[in-house]
Amino acid sequence: MTKKYEVIISFFIYLLIFSSIYLGYNHGIYAQDYHHSFFILSSVIDYQNGLKLYDDIFLQYGPGQVIFFNLLSNFVRINLVSISLITSIIYALNLFILFKIFKKFVSINISFFIILIIFLIHPYNIYPWPDYFSGFCITIFFYFFLNNNLRYNYFLCSVFLFLAIFFRSTYLIS
Repeated sequence: MTKKYEVIISFFIYLLIFSSIYLGYNHGIYAQDYHHSFFILSSVIDYQNGLKLYDDIFLQYGPGQVIFFNLLSNFVRINLVSISLITSIIYALNLFILFKIFKKFVSINISFFIILIIFLIHPYNIYPWPDYFSGFCITIFFYFFLNNNLRYNYFLCSVFLFLAIFFRSTYLIS
């Protein structure tokens, strides 16, 4: 396989990633599902106003997303559009890391085909749900788990597995 061919495949992967972010951003602006988005936003605002998680704030899936957006609010203004954009970026990064994992075990053609199929089935995030954050953490967990040449490999695996459960606590039951 030539280097030029790998550059072309990489270009198309980056095109899929940026398309996913763009489509998710547009969906967040023009086709907003206010029920799901306001559920996340109101939980973040309640947490910022001093209400307690699980005691005063109803959390259906876990505290990770509320705490993550609260920490991120120190740098970025958190609103309906930014929640959708951040979730889109997380979902697109998940696709990229999945491509890297698949490329380690199968050819670059099959890796690209798998990511293309995933993109065609689910091109962008629909709701700002913690599943995207948890799925991203699970993917990073597997990336470190399958990468044996890092010094702190098992520590990073445990951190990202914890974060996956922290974002979506119902995974602990599974």
